[in-house]
Amino acid sequence: LRDGYAKAAYKNLTLNMLRYKRLRMYLHGDSDDPSVHDGDVRAFVRLGTDYTQNYYEYALPLTLTKAGQSTQAEVWPDANNIDVSFQDFIDAKSARNKQPNPNYVLPYTVTLPSGATITVVGTPELSDVQGCMIGILNPTTADVGNKSVNLWADELRVFGFEKDAGYAANARLNVKLADLAI
Repeated sequence: LRDGYAKAAYKNLTLNMLRYKRLRMYLHGDSDDPSVHDGDVRAFVRLGTDYTQNYYEYALPLTLTKAGQSTQAEVWPDANNIDVSFQDFIDAKSARNKQPNPNYVLPYTVTLPSGATITVVGTPELSDVQGCMIGILNPTTADVGNKSVNLWADELRVFGFEKDAGYAANARLNVKLADLAI
């Protein structure tokens, strides 16, 4: 990847993610290039109605597996696990919208305590997600240069289905004016 470029795979889908509480996925990255180090590239997941104008993006610096590492914890390090609440996406969009004169076209980014970021562009809706993109980004940094990295993603899933009971009612009322008059 050239400096500032990304590559991704996507899947078109139709899903109401407001029914769920969290998004999880395992990531693995490795490189044959010895000049690529942990955190040089960022893995991301993008959810929205499209991939360029209305989306939420969750990104984290990728920890790379070194040659010869073979245990599950080394190949799939916890630092690469995505485990994010959908409420974090909603909070980021709300924070952007509360700004004086918010710009819906430019990316608005919030950094989480874990070092991961959530970016909001446009007016995405978790109730009508039409696509999911998983990719890797070589951010523009002081160490300008191409990077060659393999990214593996496993088990993208939503969980924590909302189990609270809802209420439904159906009523019919026939009233004559004489019934109300005294």
